Amino acid sequence: MRFTPYVLAALLVAPAACSKSEPDAPPVVAATERVRPLDLPLARRTGDSLGASAVGLVIALDGIAVSGPDVVPLTRGALQAAQAEPTSLAPLAAAIPGGTAEVRIRMHSATKVATLLAVVATLRARGVERVGFEVRKDGMGEQTGLLVLSNVSTRAPSVEPVVFEGELARTWDALVELWDDAFVACSNSDGSFDCARVTDKVALGGEGELSIFRRQNGIILQIRRFGTGNDVPEAEHFMEQQNDRRSGERNRDEDREAAPPATRGAWGFRWQSLAEEPESPLAKVMKEAARGGTVALRLTLDDNADAGAALSILGAAFPDGVPPPAVVLDATPR
Repeated sequence: MRFTPYVLAALLVAPAACSKSEPDAPPVVAATERVRPLDLPLARRTGDSLGASAVGLVIALDGIAVSGPDVVPLTRGALQAAQAEPTSLAPLAAAIPGGTAEVRIRMHSATKVATLLAVVATLRARGVERVGFEVRKDGMGEQTGLLVLSNVSTRAPSVEPVVFEGELARTWDALVELWDDAFVACSNSDGSFDCARVTDKVALGGEGELSIFRRQNGIILQIRRFGTGNDVPEAEHFMEQQNDRRSGERNRDEDREAAPPATRGAWGFRWQSLAEEPESPLAKVMKEAARGGTVALRLTLDDNADAGAALSILGAAFPDGVPPPAVVLDATPR
């Protein structure tokens, strides 16, 4: 049987053509390899739990994945397009199944705060109620656990206080009751600084904000008054305010010459205090704060800081045994 040159050419080309196929998709790397146990944030709250149906989310240094390939690329833990304020990430939102109530996050501790805020904003927009973070219990990551927040949200950078509604709202007078606890915790912690001393000259009335923010190697706990009195010079209303918590007659003329009543208090702790035994100084204060119900606070870090620091702070302030807080995260420069 003889073949023409054209037939021979076709026979030679056909096998080569048949051998071609679509390139294989890159293999999905296991979450435990992308974010190793040693890469997880270190926290002292590790005993929380989520249901078996919680959706798994991985935040590695090079991307965000939801039960599969990456849906949002990252560069060294940072979003490739910076956000002026935390907004929902459309590809991530599309990857979260409808009706998801719980999400389990395995996040590299060096993820940038701005990235974490964008993820939280996305989950809130999708109606996720509980967010759990895998954390490590020890320095080497040999033991891990879960830190779960049932009420976490974000806001745009702002120096204005966070206004919590309903049962989460605290009055300034209620927060003042923590002053002594904060001063004692600050005074007894090595390396602490700017420990506001207890004062009997405290303004009364108004709402109160409890906040924590990190400044380099320091952690600042602050209470401040808002809603009344702070929007006008204190001196103008000094006579009308009960600035002395002691009973008895007051000399208002002398009061007028004295310093205005305190409308804020702040206490500084060194970063290493988070590991103090048997508990951190922040935990000593938050245990007292929790006696009045769920603690609602604002946690502020720089947007380029490592997001793992946020979980380390929350874990130290609310260790196992202390009810979890309601948290508003922001990246307001301080």
